Parts: sequence; structure tokens; C-alpha cells
Amino acid sequence: MQDNHHRLLNLGLSASRVTELESASQAASLQLLNSVLDYAEITPSTVVPANVGSLLVEFVTKNDPSAHSHLNVVAKDYVLSGKMTRVNLNAAFKFLKSLGGNQFEKEKFEKECGIGVVVTPEVVAEKLNEICAANDEEVNKQKHAYSNKLLAAAKTHDILKWADGKTLSEQVEKCLEGRFGKKVVEAKVAKPAGKPAAKGAAVDESTLNPSQYRELRINQCNLFKEAGNELYPHKFHVHLSIAEFRKKYQHLVKGQQIEEIVNISGRITARRDQSTKLIFYTMTQEDVPVQVLCNLQFYGDKDSWKITHETLRRGDVIGIIGHPASSGTGELSIVPTKLVLLSPCFHNLPFKLKDVETRYRSRHLDMLVNWPVVQVFQTRSRIIQFIRRFFDDRGFLEVETPTMGALAGGATAKPFITFHNDLGVNLFMRVAPELYLKQLVIGGMHKIYEIGKNYRNEGIDVTHNPEFTAIEVYEAYADYYDWMDITEELLSTLVFKLYGTYEIPFHPHGKDDPTVYNLNFSKPFARIPMIATLERKLNVTFPTDLTTPETNQFLIDLCKRVECECEAPHTTARLLDALVGDYIEKDLVNPSFITDHPQIMSPLAKWHRSSPGLTERFELFVAKKEICNAYTELNDPFVQRALFQGQAKDKAAGDDEAQPVDEGYCQALECGLPPTGGWGMGIDRLTMMLTDSYNIKEVILFPAMRPLEEQMNQQRVVLANMK
Repeated sequence: MQDNHHRLLNLGLSASRVTELESASQAASLQLLNSVLDYAEITPSTVVPANVGSLLVEFVTKNDPSAHSHLNVVAKDYVLSGKMTRVNLNAAFKFLKSLGGNQFEKEKFEKECGIGVVVTPEVVAEKLNEICAANDEEVNKQKHAYSNKLLAAAKTHDILKWADGKTLSEQVEKCLEGRFGKKVVEAKVAKPAGKPAAKGAAVDESTLNPSQYRELRINQCNLFKEAGNELYPHKFHVHLSIAEFRKKYQHLVKGQQIEEIVNISGRITARRDQSTKLIFYTMTQEDVPVQVLCNLQFYGDKDSWKITHETLRRGDVIGIIGHPASSGTGELSIVPTKLVLLSPCFHNLPFKLKDVETRYRSRHLDMLVNWPVVQVFQTRSRIIQFIRRFFDDRGFLEVETPTMGALAGGATAKPFITFHNDLGVNLFMRVAPELYLKQLVIGGMHKIYEIGKNYRNEGIDVTHNPEFTAIEVYEAYADYYDWMDITEELLSTLVFKLYGTYEIPFHPHGKDDPTVYNLNFSKPFARIPMIATLERKLNVTFPTDLTTPETNQFLIDLCKRVECECEAPHTTARLLDALVGDYIEKDLVNPSFITDHPQIMSPLAKWHRSSPGLTERFELFVAKKEICNAYTELNDPFVQRALFQGQAKDKAAGDDEAQPVDEGYCQALECGLPPTGGWGMGIDRLTMMLTDSYNIKEVILFPAMRPLEEQMNQQRVVLANMK
């Protein structure tokens, strides 16, 4: 600690600042301080700055040449990584003010940077990077070239203005005149960064736009290939994952390097050049990092050292053959004897990615930058695996049924239409597999389930995607009471298996919103009869016969009186559904069954054994959203045919979600469907609840998005060629 004390003083920090650093607690600024200490050959310790921004200012304003060139890079990387806080912005303002004088508008600077509408932290980082570099000793030797470059960069960010109206580039020019003299800035009309430099020429990659960076990377990789290196090797033998490597060699002590050779691979996520002979990389695999300590002394093919490290960049997939070691700072590392470029990255990957449009359209990029996204889909996979085991262990057989058919039945939903060229007919994408599965029960498969895709041509919102995954299960000689018990057992066991508790948090409006539900999946779940609950909450008595025109008018008048909105057509089923949404569903946070739906809302469910006009059906709601639907199956073919005909009337009245008459299914029923209980659940919505994801797009790898114009143009070409 005492040694660090003197070394920090030698870097130009005041004694009070050193004391403050030594007493500071661990903070997110560890990366910056460690980089500074490493550069100054100081052993890192628990000393971390309490205020990264003010530390940066102190280092730079001390004009210490030994720190500036490294801080130049670190400052930009640190801020771009998303760690720029309000404190840092204030410190950045102090530094800019030291160059611009009292005329710099602090209020405007704070407003723009804080809101991020005009000036983002990235812009501030760029200014820090450029102005810090102005103090470098090396820059002093090339002041004409540097001045032109700095002015060109400043002109691209003239949105920062001073109180006297001067732009950023004008203020930078003033600073340069004061530092280097007027002659230096006479050639200030420098051309902004154009195309990447020719092969082999040095270029400042931070000034390149995405297309220029890609072109540069292509040139670098071509040079690498021309030097006799394989750019995309077919195979690299991996001995251990990085996680296994860390576990196996975590016992190594500081400074120890063993003779054993291991092969590991991963993606470069950071690079730090100590010298031309000592280069550090951070290599990551499944969010587990390891340091790659490249030392020319231990490298096998020294002739390939230069071209290899000139080519490697953040994002590249590499393979390492080397010695496990612990660095001088105690960091577990691998010291390569050979480094293999397995697949180059031609794009400058972002450090953070929050824009949802980009995240959903470029899921690969989202996963590379945001590891929690991968964890969501790992949990989704575990959920599906658990559900499969649950039913397999109970003697159910998994089956597959068609996803295209002449009719789209089994659920109340609008279908997609496609065309079969050879048959010359339209086909519907299935909205549910129900009718196929019940035909299998008729055929003698008494315990079956299917997990698969369904397609519904409906709106897209935070809980609906046109293509979604669901499970449907059917068991002969079971009823909806059995399925309520099975549902409770399945979900409570699943939640406890995932989290070791029955109670989990869920943010219904996203994690940035303070609203949070504590969902309790312990048994039993609440059971809420639909009509009786509506009568109690609305203080009305519903007609006994819900199928008459008089009942329909009663519901229309009731909805008007209680201001319950219902989209046309105002069928009885739609009106009831709207009332349930406003007066029952909105209160169902913990898992709850809504039971005993009217027959008019449930054309495939069996009539209730003790309540005329109702059915033995339930829907399970969690966090006010439906995730399950089940019923004792209707197995009377004549009643089924009549209910289908009633649905056909609704369709004729304009309800495009009503089901068609499926005569083939009715004829199958005439062969005898045993008393059966059927159950279905949406995998996507369940995953939302169990991963605290309020948007369904967060749990679908490639959610539906409006096609881009370029995609539409490509589609037009494809369709034209199909004619």
C-alpha cells in the first residue's frame, strides 16, 4: 500500500487525492484504475477511485506524458462501455471548461448529455479522447497533422456550443493556437476521414464509420491470408471450455506458469498492448472470461507474431494453444505458444446494445453483447425440457400433427392462408392442433401431447406474436378437475425446480418501472367461476339462456352502462370476453383459474354437469395474462356439429376469428371419443412470467418484425421468379 502511495504521487496526483483513493471502496471504476496502474507498472490493489471522472481530469490536467497516451484509449473505452454517470459528466465538464474557459455553457452541456437527445456520452467520450490526446508528447512532434485531424473530428461534432456562439471546432482551434501557435492551424481545412488507408498503412480506427471499418478489416484479413495463414480453418481441437479451464487451474499462484499445454477457444472482448512484444487479450466464452497473456518470449512461430497481432481485433474468434499461468497481478491466464484465428469479425461490435429494434432484428449481435439474453433462452429450454419430462414420466406419448390443412379449427383465431402449387388449393396454417389430437384419442392413443408452433393472423403486441409455441395434452378418462390439479402440480414444481422457491418477481411494465408483482406458485391456485363472479362484481343477474338475442342486447346495454369497450361485431361471446377482461382478469396477479365458461364461448368444451348453459372449462391467468386453457372435451358429435354451425353464423356476421364447421372432425366423433380432458399452455407466455420478461419478443429468438424495405425488395424478386 505504501509503495502504491508513492507511485500514485509520482503520477501527478495530489496527496489528498491519493488519500481519497486509498480509502475508497470497490467501484465500477476498477477497470480504469487497473489500466492506469498497469501502465505505470504499479501492482493493482484494492485502491480504486471514488470518482472516475475527476481522477481522469487530474491525470490529464497534470500534463503527465507517461499517463496520457494510455488514458487516451482507456478513457474512451471506459465511457463507451456505458459507465458514464452524472458524476463523470460533471468531471468531463470541468475538463472541457479548463480548455474553453468560463464561456462554456455548463447548463446546456449537462442537459444535452443527461438527456442524450443531441449529445450522447459517446460524443463526450470522443471529445475527451481528442482533447486528452492534445497533451501527448508524441502529438507535439506531429502537431500539424494532429491539428488537422482534431479539427476535422471536431467539425463532425459542432453541436456542442459555447455561450459566445462558437462551435466546438472553433473552440478547439482556439486551444490549438494557444498551444502550438497560429502556423499550426493554418492548414485547418483538413479532409474528414475518408476511405481506409491502403493495405499495410496505419489508420486511426476510431475515426472510421462502419463501412470503412469493414473494408479495413477485409484488407487486414487479406494480408493475413496472403502471408500464408489459413483464415477459416476447418477444425480446432478444444480440450477445455474457459469455465473448465478456470476451475482446473484456479489453484495457480501469482507468477506461476506450468509446462502443461492446453487448447481453449473463445471470442476476443478486449485488447491491451503493453508493447510490441507483450499484448494482453480478454477472451470470453459463454460470458466466462480469461486473460490471454501473449509474450513473444514464449511464442512458437515468432515470424508470424507481427502479422497475427496486426490482424486480431475485438470480436474475432480465436483458438489458443498455450501454458496455463497466473500473471504478476494474480490473474489466471493462458500464455500462447500458438494463436489461431478461427473466424474474424469484420464489424466493430458495440459495448452495449439497448435499442430494441436492433436487438430483435440482429439477435446474434444482441446475444454477443447482452449475455442475460442468452440466459433467458437457456431458461426457456429448461422449461420445455421439464414439461416434456413431466408428461413422459406420466406415460404420455409425444406426437406431431400437420401445421397446414384445408380448415383452421381448434381455436377461436384468424388464420394465415398459404397456397399449395401442386394441389392448386389454398391451405390454412394451423391455429391449434386440437382437432387432430382428439382424432388420435379416438384412434386409441389415450395419453398424448404435442409441443409445436401455431400461427394466428392477429395483432402484434407485448403478449402476442403471430407465430408462437404451445403445448396441448389430451388424456382419456380425465376431466377439467383433473387438469386443474395437474396444472398446479406442473407449475409449482417447475418454479421450485428453477428457483428453489415458489415466489418469484415479475415486472409487468419492464424492469425500469418500479411496479413489481411477487407471483406465488404454491398450491392451491384460486378458482373463480366466471358468470357468478361477474354477477357479484356488476351487481346484476344474467339471463339463464345466454344464446338468445335478448341476452345479446342485455350484454350490449350492460357494457354501455359500465363503459366496457368491445370491438365489433358485438356477439355475445365477445361481449362476455370484454366484461371478463375488465372485471376479473385485471385482478388476477397470482395464478388463478377462471372456470365454467358459457357454452357460447366454448364450442369445443363439454356442457357443465350441474350448471346448464355453462361448460367444464378453465383458463389459468398469471400476472393478469392467460397462459392455460383446458376443458372436459365435448364428445357428442351432434352437439358439436350444432355448435360449429353457431360459430359459422358468427363468422357470417363478421367475426373472422370464429371457427368453421369441420364435418370431418364431426364424423370422427361419431366413431366415439372416450370421456377426455384436454389442456393447452403457451410456452412463450409462461417463459415471460418465469424469466421476468414483460415483452414476448424477449423470449422468442426471432420475433415477428415489420420487414425492412430492403427485405421487401428481395421478396418481390423472389415472388417474381416464382411466377
